[in-house]
Amino acid sequence: MRIDWPELLRTVTINSLPFHLPQDFHRPLPSGAVIMPDHSLARPVIHSVDWEIVKKTSQDPWYWIDNRILHLSPSPPATFRYFSKNWVIGSQQNPKQIITADDDSTIFPRYLLIKDIIWRWRRAQGLSFDDYLREFDSAVIAEKILFLGG
Repeated sequence: MRIDWPELLRTVTINSLPFHLPQDFHRPLPSGAVIMPDHSLARPVIHSVDWEIVKKTSQDPWYWIDNRILHLSPSPPATFRYFSKNWVIGSQQNPKQIITADDDSTIFPRYLLIKDIIWRWRRAQGLSFDDYLREFDSAVIAEKILFLGG
């Protein structure tokens, strides 16, 4: 995704550890995925070696995601914010990851999907696609400005 669509942002409560990430988890919210009860933000740990150090010695909140499991120090409760991979809305208003029916819709404007398909199809066919890609990129930027203000 080129844009963090607000409709994809999800929030769950962490009450116990280990916390298994939701099935629709795509990636954590940058700069503030884990909120502690005192409203402080837990910082992410990238490597297991670092996690072993901070979980034992740090008084500050940290989290580490490994193999779809979120580890947290100090212990829960906490709030976890993430982006869902379910960008499609089915006819029964059920969120999902793949378009499977003609009446499925997307969380973003339909014309963006059409512009994206056109440039990708042209590239796959070996046709000139640069203008179509630029048109798509411009449309994405315009949508981003509309809901994020720039």
